[in-house]
Amino acid sequence: MSNLLAHLDIPAENCIAFGDQYNDVEMLQLAGASYAMSNAAPGIAYYSTYVTDSVEEVLEDLAASVGKDTCG
Repeated sequence: MSNLLAHLDIPAENCIAFGDQYNDVEMLQLAGASYAMSNAAPGIAYYSTYVTDSVEEVLEDLAASVGKDTCG
């Protein structure tokens, strides 16, 4: 992920990551906001900013908040 972000010139703090397994730990730590799934492997939530049941709900909430910011 860090290579892709560097290539695209995107700061890590502007990224969101979702993970549920031990191979996701580095990505969760790198992203500005990270979400562990509620059914993630034991200990994964420790490395994330938030815990969620649904990626879709998080993305819907983010999209709604962006719409509010741009519409006044």
